[in-house]
Amino acid sequence: MQEIKASQISIIGFLGEHGIKNEKSEPISFEQRFFLYDIFRDWSQFQVIKKCSQVGMSTTAIIKTLWAPKCHKWNIIYTLPTDDDVSEFVSAKTNKIVSANRTAFGDMEVDNVGRKEIGDRFLYYKGTVSKSAAIMTTADLLVHDEVDRSNQVAIETYKSRLKASNYKGIWQFSNPSVERAGVDLI
Repeated sequence: MQEIKASQISIIGFLGEHGIKNEKSEPISFEQRFFLYDIFRDWSQFQVIKKCSQVGMSTTAIIKTLWAPKCHKWNIIYTLPTDDDVSEFVSAKTNKIVSANRTAFGDMEVDNVGRKEIGDRFLYYKGTVSKSAAIMTTADLLVHDEVDRSNQVAIETYKSRLKASNYKGIWQFSNPSVERAGVDLI
């Protein structure tokens, strides 16, 4: 019988087994931000998180979306407001997390700003203000980061990318901007 590792069952086991670090090469710790523990463990189909700035939510989402293609066999679309945001985000955060955790994430076949191939699945990064943002890509999970600053029509259009999925997950989070708009409306 083949031994099953904690990292194959639980993302918390994965964090510990691989000593996962953030984009600053610091170990992931829940000491100052214990609320992230539950967010890491939550694989609910629909998630909406209203948050303040600089609480570690994007780092949490990056690590979850790098782990999920391996363990859940999901294709994922991760959106940010603009293509420029995507470029800066992937360069300054995602790629730094991958570099800090080569043993856990170093097996990516394609490594560019818009697409990461993880095993036999893909993680796509897209802006919501791009003309081709929501077409020609299928997904099991949509992750909308900074919903309030994103194009709301494009966010709605992305839902069509989930039609072939059994999971059809949508995770949205943002620093709220105004009442009854963006993440506050969801």
